[in-house]
Amino acid sequence: MKTKFIIRLSIVSVFLLLLMGCSNDENNKNISENAKVNNYLARFYKKNFHIGNSVEAAIVKSPALSLAKTTQAKSEEYEGIKLTEVFVGEDERARGYIVTDKVTDEFLYFVDVDRENYKLTAVDILENEIKIKDNINMLEEWASSNKLDLIKLLDEYNQEFNSGTSIQRKFWGWTGPRNVGGCDEGWQTTVNTHYILGIIDQIVYNEVRC
Repeated sequence: MKTKFIIRLSIVSVFLLLLMGCSNDENNKNISENAKVNNYLARFYKKNFHIGNSVEAAIVKSPALSLAKTTQAKSEEYEGIKLTEVFVGEDERARGYIVTDKVTDEFLYFVDVDRENYKLTAVDILENEIKIKDNINMLEEWASSNKLDLIKLLDEYNQEFNSGTSIQRKFWGWTGPRNVGGCDEGWQTTVNTHYILGIIDQIVYNEVRC
């Protein structure tokens, strides 16, 4: 009986050690990701900054990340992200925004909204892709979101997502070509749309044979 008790105790101890090891690995990874974010922000802004509010969202786990809940996307696998404000210097409103994986804290995207010079700098951290957009005051979302308050925008997308009323919208990158109208004398108009954190960044129309 004593031998069985010792064996059971040993098994429990090993199990607890494994759990502690996994927990430590996860904590170390999160600390590493947080350090990566802080180092990036320090290099970009070169001045003091602090983190503000966050909002979470569900996006389709696929190359075409979507903030929309559509008939086509209902069978898709979703993953969680977290969008967080960054306040720079003595600014009273957020200028920067970081996007991280909700579970792993992996640093995914960074966006700087320069409201004085009407310039947006967006960075896909994993792909090392930088996109700069000028005249952001001309964007449709500029007025509706209080000069591109991305927290407000993502809150609105979450409401649309939960109600199932939003249109298909990519989180980042290009949508595939979509037909506009019908075939006219052998030609079809198609449209590709580029998004940055759900904001329409660029629309390209093409004429293809049909």
